[in-house]
Amino acid sequence: MEFNFYQIKNRETWWVDAIFYMAGALLAIAIFCYCILAIKIYFQRQQIAAINEKISQYGTPQDKEREKNVLGYKKKIDDFLFILGKHALSSNILVFIENNTLPEVWFSNFNMSEAINELRLSGEAKDMETLSRQLLVFEQSRDYVKKVTVVNSKTLAGTASKVVFLVDISLNPAIFKYTPAQMAPTAQTPTKTP
Repeated sequence: MEFNFYQIKNRETWWVDAIFYMAGALLAIAIFCYCILAIKIYFQRQQIAAINEKISQYGTPQDKEREKNVLGYKKKIDDFLFILGKHALSSNILVFIENNTLPEVWFSNFNMSEAINELRLSGEAKDMETLSRQLLVFEQSRDYVKKVTVVNSKTLAGTASKVVFLVDISLNPAIFKYTPAQMAPTAQTPTKTP
């Protein structure tokens, strides 16, 4: 029996040749597509350059300088708005104190440390009971007040019961977003109708 290597070689290589030619065709198509896209990009860049040249012809150097100034102001405004958005309104604390102060209590000094959210109040109260009620009002505002500490309190000499005090109040950060609740309408004296 005769063994023919040529026939075995033809049988094994026809599919290898087909894959080789298909890979070659795909490579040629890829190179062709790349060339087409490169040419399109080149022409589009030329069009963009022509449009930019036409744009640069409009407007005087003064207009361009004004445009730079406006863009500079816009950046400053954007920076300011960013800072303003992060700013905590400490005036809300004053509104909180005003809304939660009893009529017989008067504050004479106010110190605020935003770094540690602590408020130091000094003032006078009608008597020790009024001071206790005032401290209770602050303590009951759990959403805004963490802790109330009496640093010092004493009855004034020569007065029956007037109390001078110094109080530290630890605040929650929510105090900076405090909005006063709707106040009840004040009672008015009824008027007689004729």
